[in-house]
Amino acid sequence: MSQTPFDVIFVGAGLANCLAAARLRLSHPHLKISLLEAASDLTRLRRTWSFHSEDFTVQGATALLSWLDQFQPICWRGYDVYFPNLERHLHGEYRSIRSDLFFAKIHKLLGEVIELGQRVESIDGASGQVHLADGSLRKAAVVFDGRGDHPKRPYRCAYQKFVGLEVETKDEHGLTVPRLMDATVAQIDGFRFIYVLPIGPRRLLIEDTRYSNDAAIDRNQFCNEIHRYALKQGWSIERVLESESGCLPIPLHSKMRPDLGDGRQLSIGLRSGLFHPVTGYSILFASLFADWLARQDWQNPSLLPKLIRQRQSRFWRKTQFFRRLNNMLFLAAPPQLRYLVLQKFYTRPLGMIQRFYALKMQWRDYVSLFSGRPPVRLSDGLRAFFTSSGGRRYGNREEGKLKQADQRS
Repeated sequence: MSQTPFDVIFVGAGLANCLAAARLRLSHPHLKISLLEAASDLTRLRRTWSFHSEDFTVQGATALLSWLDQFQPICWRGYDVYFPNLERHLHGEYRSIRSDLFFAKIHKLLGEVIELGQRVESIDGASGQVHLADGSLRKAAVVFDGRGDHPKRPYRCAYQKFVGLEVETKDEHGLTVPRLMDATVAQIDGFRFIYVLPIGPRRLLIEDTRYSNDAAIDRNQFCNEIHRYALKQGWSIERVLESESGCLPIPLHSKMRPDLGDGRQLSIGLRSGLFHPVTGYSILFASLFADWLARQDWQNPSLLPKLIRQRQSRFWRKTQFFRRLNNMLFLAAPPQLRYLVLQKFYTRPLGMIQRFYALKMQWRDYVSLFSGRPPVRLSDGLRAFFTSSGGRRYGNREEGKLKQADQRS
């Protein structure tokens, strides 16, 4: 059984781990770093990560925005949203990074640091030991566990689930900017919208996205709905090029927090709750964390786990308001009417919307967000907003509401 000492081991080649490893290697080339990934080929892991350029400018992180240019993002000027009683074009720059280009560049940045086909069986936080499926053993001062959502997530959540098809149309589709939300579709399985990215004159990424009470995905049903939507838009699909799917936790407010790891083991990315609680967007927060990590003093890595957990805990506390908004979305509105909450949100000033996405809201934004006629019954909205829990489950009243919502949807 071999044991190789490392300064840092990243388990899982997810977005947060890859960005952190890349920034760390750039700033501290002397560190011995390993990134372990169970898959044998990263190019098969299809994902599209999107963000607003204003996410970074609002955060004062324009240098990081420029750093992401090396991953060749597709850029559009503005985007559209559609609701039953609202159509709006919003200005700004929207960007998407495709996983094939992202991983190709990560390979160049990290080289031998990436070890594919290495499945991790367990991590011992106390000793920093990483046990691999082949019987080998690795050890590091800091171990980042970025293997997706925690299998025993301690906090209550709903879900954002999606299936996307990248298609080639017979004729030019005519779209010039993304449709970030088209919620004019049937509101089945919770709040539902279609998300469309015009990748080329005859190429589209069409995603069926649902904010639902459960994580189940009927892939055939989602794909059929995508084809039905394309037909209704007058787009004749000549062939399907790629597909992607996923299910993200949308945390509800509770007294619990994510599992941030133990000892030298640290959670990162989705596992640590490092994403926008309402939208699920993560690239801004993964980039900010990677940059912060690279700016730390790595002369004595054993001192860093405490600092990292403190930062992660601050992020979770800072986003409490947004988890309360999720309560309103899932507990105060019946599934078929949840779109009303988002419909009202998109009537607000552009600056407020941009600060909402960047988690940089000002006091006047909170006033604007709640001004005017509420999209849900006021008593239900207040009750949901202030609902809390001490564990995985809510009380009988709130749990009953979720079950009723499940049945109605």
